[in-house]
Amino acid sequence: MPKVRRAMANISTFMIFDDHDVTDDWNLNPAWRDRVFTSPLGKTIVRNAMMAYALFQDWGNRADKYNRVGHFFELDTALAEELNTEQFTETLKSAFTEKGITLDSEKAIVKLLHTGEWLLTNSENKDEFIIRKYKKNVGSDDEILKVLGNPHAHLLNQITQLFSGENVDVAAMEDHVDFLFGLDFQHRVAGSAGGRQQLPDNRSPLIKWHFTYDGAKHKILVIDNRTRRSFVDFQGAPGNLSFNGMTDLIPENPTPKDDEVCFVIAPLPVLGPSLLDELIAPLAYKVFDLKEYFKEGDEVKSGMKGTNPDAIEAWTFDPVSQEELLKRLAPFKKVIFLSGDVHYGSSQRLAYWTKGNAKATACFAQLTSSGFRNIMPSYIRNASQHFLVAQKIIRQNLRAERLGWLNHKINPDPLDFPDNTKVSFLNDKLKKSPVIIPVNGWPAGTKFGRDPDWSWRIENVTDSRIESDRPSPARVDTLEETDDVMKNLQKIASRHIAQAKKVNYTRQILFKSNVGLVTFEKPTNEPLHVIHSLYAAPLDGKPGTTQKIEIYTLHKIPLEASEAEKAPVLPHSKS
Repeated sequence: MPKVRRAMANISTFMIFDDHDVTDDWNLNPAWRDRVFTSPLGKTIVRNAMMAYALFQDWGNRADKYNRVGHFFELDTALAEELNTEQFTETLKSAFTEKGITLDSEKAIVKLLHTGEWLLTNSENKDEFIIRKYKKNVGSDDEILKVLGNPHAHLLNQITQLFSGENVDVAAMEDHVDFLFGLDFQHRVAGSAGGRQQLPDNRSPLIKWHFTYDGAKHKILVIDNRTRRSFVDFQGAPGNLSFNGMTDLIPENPTPKDDEVCFVIAPLPVLGPSLLDELIAPLAYKVFDLKEYFKEGDEVKSGMKGTNPDAIEAWTFDPVSQEELLKRLAPFKKVIFLSGDVHYGSSQRLAYWTKGNAKATACFAQLTSSGFRNIMPSYIRNASQHFLVAQKIIRQNLRAERLGWLNHKINPDPLDFPDNTKVSFLNDKLKKSPVIIPVNGWPAGTKFGRDPDWSWRIENVTDSRIESDRPSPARVDTLEETDDVMKNLQKIASRHIAQAKKVNYTRQILFKSNVGLVTFEKPTNEPLHVIHSLYAAPLDGKPGTTQKIEIYTLHKIPLEASEAEKAPVLPHSKS
């Protein structure tokens, strides 16, 4: 490990936080936020973790944002009318000059972001000033404009002072850092908007952690799925990225080059194995609660039912956010999600169709590698080894399909039923916008009332190498048939037992400690392929010994759909 640490320390690396930078359930839902952010100890833990992340990881992501002069001051709310004109008026110029900031009227650009929030940018040196209207105190109706100039630079200045050892008001400075991080009452999740629990005015923390990078033939978008969440309800699954967070990260109407690839760094996998997302995930959090109930009685471990982070953080629990992200990314055509967190390695491919297009308009590849040190959950190993049905389901390579409409109120209805007296258990999904429904589960004879606005199909990618090309510890033992039936049966049984012990190494999912390598190839007369090579150590590798590191799972994914791939349709429509 020391050699690995030294190597990583000398390689330029982009970083983004996830659960273990703070706690496993960090910002899980509004109930968690209220419970932690009203506790002095809770806020201190989160504040310290986020300051450490800023200094040791994020500074390297955006050095130019930290290496500036930071500002923080207040202005009278009367200036809000001037800001609403989106002009840098003489009145605004005078107000900034009084605070020691001189701006050229021709170089200053004012943009209204939301009601009560503006962005002022100096086009000459790229200095940025976030201006927001806030309540002066808890329970007060009096408001004030707070101006934060070059947020990351100001944060760095505050951290430096806080730990300087000088005679400073530590409590006041901690409160100010809490304000910057969104840990104070000003950023409490209160009420719902559009049926979702959100920050007042859909307001995000002042310090932003997402970032982007433009390469010669690729673009990188890095998601912050911890501080930019929205919430389906007060106590339950999170929306891992709010619509506002998507707007800040993904440019409007992107026009990528035909050969450009868009990488999206998503700490939590946006797409998962169909078996997990379609069958296991919907029941997982209830199973976790049931387990805790029998162990602890009415009180679950977290004190909040339905909030086990391992069970409810998957993107599939908030399909509205998941679909919105796919829709906004689809114009990039070739999109690769790079993720970790889940303690296994796998790959998925999703073909995405939009209305009026026979050929898929976008192709998404989900590459997941996690982590350097894995311990396979015993319940997965037991299910794989002892439940025949589970083995058959895994081998089916389930492919999930979705149909979507933007609005359920437009005539005709999305679906036309042959007999309206027959109600499907899925009918409730047709009464919400957007309409997001599976292909299966509808009464026989159901037809489209109008064509879907979008649809997609996801499939798990399987290692297609012949057995002899795979590492020997993962190979299926060969069988040599004899004339003795009993010996043949014994050999089959022995091979089955031996293979059950190799469940860490499957062609679809690699549960062993792994690291992923992403490369590309362009076969003749074929589309660009992304190759996901998952390296692992042997099954019997022992600490202190030199181990042969090999590719235990290899996935090749075309980043363009073929003409033969057709959009999902209702079962009766398939020819």
